[in-house]
Order: sequence, then C-alpha cells, then structure tokens
Amino acid sequence: MLKPELPPLETLSVPTLVIVGAHDKNDFHRIARHIVDSVHHARLEVVADAGHLAGVERPDELNHLLLEFLQPLPEDAGVPE
Repeated sequence: MLKPELPPLETLSVPTLVIVGAHDKNDFHRIARHIVDSVHHARLEVVADAGHLAGVERPDELNHLLLEFLQPLPEDAGVPE
C-alpha cells in the first residue's frame, strides 16, 4: 500500500491539542512531545490516572480539556485565517 507523503509538522500553523494518558507507553509520550515541539501552536495535556484510552478511563477530564481547547481563540492568537 502506498502512503501519501505528508508535509512536515513544522508547516502546521493551527492550534493543536495533544493529549496523552499519564500511564500510556513511553513511545506515545515521545510522539506527543515531538508533535508539540514541532507544531507552532501545539499544547500538550497529560491526563492523570489514564493510559492509552483517556477518553474511556477519564471521560470528564478529557471533555474538560476538549471544551477548554475549543473555546474561541483571542483575535491576537496569530492563527492565519
């Protein structure tokens, strides 16, 4: 199967929320950190007492993070329209 060539993460300029469970495997923590370090407007959140399925294990926490992230951005956030 052919995989499409994707542009580098550094080219993304939109707000990005990266969520990982505190008890998830280290590989996923490294991937999450790489994304946050590469994407200009990225934010990392670690869900306490959750593994890979944070939305199942801690749904209220995940919903809170998502709703907070989806609140309107200030006009000076520097996000291109």
